[in-house]
Amino acid sequence: MARIFGPDPSYEPDWDDLESDLEVEEEIEPETTPTISCRHCGREIYEDSFQCWYCGQYVEADTNPWSGKPVWWIFIAFAGIVALILALLLGL
Repeated sequence: MARIFGPDPSYEPDWDDLESDLEVEEEIEPETTPTISCRHCGREIYEDSFQCWYCGQYVEADTNPWSGKPVWWIFIAFAGIVALILALLLGL
């Protein structure tokens, strides 16, 4: 009488082959993940975090367009705006 359903009792899996499939070729070390300091508590959190794990505050993106710009860049930008306004007013 033939079995229709159920596992084959004579089947023996090759465990060595299964273990080689589970090996990880390259592990990611926590030190290589970029981090930033939380603005509220100062602890190191992952750069792509939306919320600090320690204090629970949300990480907000800096929306100030002038932050990180050197002073000379800001001066040139304002001088260009003033020159544009004067050119429009004087009809040059």
